[in-house]
Amino acid sequence: LWGTSEFSISVPDSVRLRYHQPCHWHGTDADFVWLSNMLGDDISAPASASCCGMGGIAQLANRPLSQQVASACWAKLLAPSRKEKGAVHGSNETQQAACCDQPSRHAQSPTSSASEKSGEARDVNEPENIRYLVITGCSGCVMQLRGTAPELDGKTVTVGHWLDILAC
Repeated sequence: LWGTSEFSISVPDSVRLRYHQPCHWHGTDADFVWLSNMLGDDISAPASASCCGMGGIAQLANRPLSQQVASACWAKLLAPSRKEKGAVHGSNETQQAACCDQPSRHAQSPTSSASEKSGEARDVNEPENIRYLVITGCSGCVMQLRGTAPELDGKTVTVGHWLDILAC
């Protein structure tokens, strides 16, 4: 399908890019393998597939259970990656927004901090400067994850299909 196509994807240091492998995709996830080859250490995923809580009609049949499963999934997705545990980055530039920048229904409008306005150096690993972007290859998971996306430091985690990041 891709043929000789070439893609260029860059991830700002302030963005933590996570991949959600749907629980119904058993074995090696070809999407994540391809994305890992493209992005290297800029993308991470939990060690194993995890259910987002959508489960076909689980969201309709047992909403409390669906929410509980979604919370467990988010805990795995937002755990620090190996790269983040040892990384220290800094920047004096305003970081670019990553793709998939469609706000979820919980999103609030962003405001610039004093350090961004003054041009002071910022540590992009400080919680208030980190943005999370979760991508997946399943449209059902996209809906469930967007609907249950947590807020971290006043910012809702952004969720999208991995094809969205190729459109940049």
